[in-house]
Amino acid sequence: MRDARVRRLPRGTPVRLESDREDTDRFGRALRYVWTTDGQLVNRAVVATGNARAALFAPNDRHWSAITADQQNARADGAGIWGACAAQ
Repeated sequence: MRDARVRRLPRGTPVRLESDREDTDRFGRALRYVWTTDGQLVNRAVVATGNARAALFAPNDRHWSAITADQQNARADGAGIWGACAAQ
């Protein structure tokens, strides 16, 4: 997962949406995990490459441990956003 190459999925790409304990957050936004047809969890891939920051919307934590592990690795590697503003 750490070496996942993230790119925008072309329009019309089939995906599977997975919900957790709640369908929406307190602002009414849909909370979903996005899976590609080859079994890649897009949420993990964008965090693993440093293209997104993990956010927990409790109690929705089904994949939280894997996502935060990916974020720790991305941060340690200086990937994406974690390397964009390195301390001087």
